[in-house]
Amino acid sequence: MKYASIDIGTNSVRLLIADYDGTVFSDIQKRVQVTRLGRGVNETGVLSEESMSNTIDAVALFSKGAKAAGALEVFIMATSAARDAKNSETFLNRLEERVGIRAQIISGDVEAEIGFKGVLLGMPELVGEKKPQLVIDIGGGSTELIVGSGDGILFAKSLNMGSVRMTGAYVNSDPISDSDYSAMQAAIEAAVETVKDAISQYPIQRAIGIGGTAATFATIDKKMPIYDRDGVHGAIVSTEKVRRINAMLRHDSIEERKAIVGLEEKRADVILAGGLILETVLEQFDCPFVQVSDSDNLEGFIAYNVARENP
Repeated sequence: MKYASIDIGTNSVRLLIADYDGTVFSDIQKRVQVTRLGRGVNETGVLSEESMSNTIDAVALFSKGAKAAGALEVFIMATSAARDAKNSETFLNRLEERVGIRAQIISGDVEAEIGFKGVLLGMPELVGEKKPQLVIDIGGGSTELIVGSGDGILFAKSLNMGSVRMTGAYVNSDPISDSDYSAMQAAIEAAVETVKDAISQYPIQRAIGIGGTAATFATIDKKMPIYDRDGVHGAIVSTEKVRRINAMLRHDSIEERKAIVGLEEKRADVILAGGLILETVLEQFDCPFVQVSDSDNLEGFIAYNVARENP
């Protein structure tokens, strides 16, 4: 059966169209469009008219494409920005009127669950693995930290820090000033500190990164001008390389970042915040590297919904 899932994130709208037999995904097609639904939400508490309009246009385009490709069902989820905004119901109603599908605002706990499920679906070798893995899902508005093994999730927490949220809260100059960088770093460290004791009790075998930030660090590391799923999935980026890339991003202007091979231009303004979150998590839990998984909550959301429909 062919299914589609659409993830309405704080930074971007992502689409997955794939065949899914209840166990394995095949004929995978993915697309992404940066719409910045969460721009300003941290500061104003509401979704802007422009961001809502751009996001609805992207979802409508993706939904139409998925149906044309033969998707039996299209599942739509909305995450951090929609969870936080006071006018999210207005956004959901307008979206449903346009595309005929009601998006599900998922909680941080569900986001963690489907993210971990997506990793297992993409890395079947982990299904029988007893040692704990740390999954790091850095989004635009939140970061999910999940500890799990082949037996399931052992610990999960959604933290209110993401690439768009932290950029909006702390970046006031271009390039970022030393004082803004230090303030953002301190805020990220404080957030990670809240889960340090809980996660440190597990003997983490490896860190696995999902989402745009982790994938971008893989494409920058590989100097990949065009995103190649096969080249990204399973890619390993050392913590030292993450530090070096962040040091470069810290001193570059947004225009200079746009020239970096492997960095999508529309991520240039927020990638440093995402990278600093990644670096902090890897350092705090003594992870020598992050392994990137292209299989993530898009796959997990299809599996989640199909399982609910066929208990």
